[in-house]
Amino acid sequence: MQVKPGLIDSVSHLVHTLVTIIETRLELLATDFEEARARAVTVLLFVGLAVICFGLAIGLGTLFVVMLFWDTYRLAAIGGAALFFSLAGFLLWWGMLRTVRGTPRLFVATRTELSKDRERLAPPVR
Repeated sequence: MQVKPGLIDSVSHLVHTLVTIIETRLELLATDFEEARARAVTVLLFVGLAVICFGLAIGLGTLFVVMLFWDTYRLAAIGGAALFFSLAGFLLWWGMLRTVRGTPRLFVATRTELSKDRERLAPPVR
């Protein structure tokens, strides 16, 4: 039995197309993963800096209370530093929350493209 060259070419073209689609989707998945990783690093940086600022605020606040009964201007300096680090901690925390809330779901672009592929490859409904 002899196979027509047109059939072999069609199957070869179909396999090539499927491999190309899979390759493209894997690249898209890798890009989505990299974006998610970059967002996670940003969030961890915000959390780390906020924790440091809150720790300094607590330490300086405690020092402020201890020194409350001491002499003249040391209190204003310590209180100002504690206020500064508290404000910095709150701003960093707010930035982290804004980043987390604004983050899209993971692999949205990949899932969208796979959904389109599934619709295109589905047999026509009669």
